[in-house]
Amino acid sequence: MFIFILSTCQFRGVSIIILKYKIANAHRVGVSSMLTVIITHRIMNKTKQILLFLVLHILSINCIAQIHTMKWNPGIITKEQKKYLDSCEAYKYDTLGNITNGSTRTMWLDGNYFEYIEIDSAKRKVSWKFRKSTDIEKEERKKLVLDKTNIHSLIGTQFPELVFVDIDGNTYNSTQFNNKVVYMNFWFVGCQPCELERTKLNQLYEKYQDNEDVIFLSFSNSSEMRTRVHLGKKKLFWPVAILNKELKKNLSFVKGYPTNVILNNQKYEVALAGLAEGTFLVIDEKLELLTQ
Repeated sequence: MFIFILSTCQFRGVSIIILKYKIANAHRVGVSSMLTVIITHRIMNKTKQILLFLVLHILSINCIAQIHTMKWNPGIITKEQKKYLDSCEAYKYDTLGNITNGSTRTMWLDGNYFEYIEIDSAKRKVSWKFRKSTDIEKEERKKLVLDKTNIHSLIGTQFPELVFVDIDGNTYNSTQFNNKVVYMNFWFVGCQPCELERTKLNQLYEKYQDNEDVIFLSFSNSSEMRTRVHLGKKKLFWPVAILNKELKKNLSFVKGYPTNVILNNQKYEVALAGLAEGTFLVIDEKLELLTQ
């Protein structure tokens, strides 16, 4: 609602008109105010004073209209703000600015985009949008991922000697990883964060699949039957092995899912537990660096 407060006073022959606009709303999503001070000399007649007042009044109202549009960071929404958002008509946009009915979480995981909420309080319209992340924002995300999800005790250590078979019958020996960059992903059927990263994982594989020095491997912590059924519905473009007891014993650092690992010449370069905004910025940057 709008509250208009108007007061006038005289000081040494000069008329001072003070006009204050205050904007608030019942949902407490924001309070804004504007102060307009009109100073007129005594020689200005009443008609000119009124005209000046009306002009500034219209200009002020136009400025107030701009306050209807606000931008919020979805990562720091309060309960009251969430309640207000739920009461509005919502629209989701992809990274190209097109309206979408699908999930925007995979876009959020990309890390190259910054998600924000644009609110038109006058129309009670909420738009979930993306803009390209700045270089500073990308660096901040990568630092946060490495600080909070990297398994630091593994970095620089040797990968254990292992022999295992994927679900298509192909045998792997860790000696095959000599002088290679190996990307490993650990997941299980029914893991929602694992599903969120699936599209990005396939994109990474397509990017490096023709590079003979890069190996992609995936490990499922579900039974072979469940894994096969799941992959029949949701494709993963690269080899999948089942995490059996022997593998779990030798890869005991995997305690949560998804876990993403990069080896360089059989040594751990990156070991990320869980999924966060910026995870794939770290993975993609590290793969590019190691394959130069």
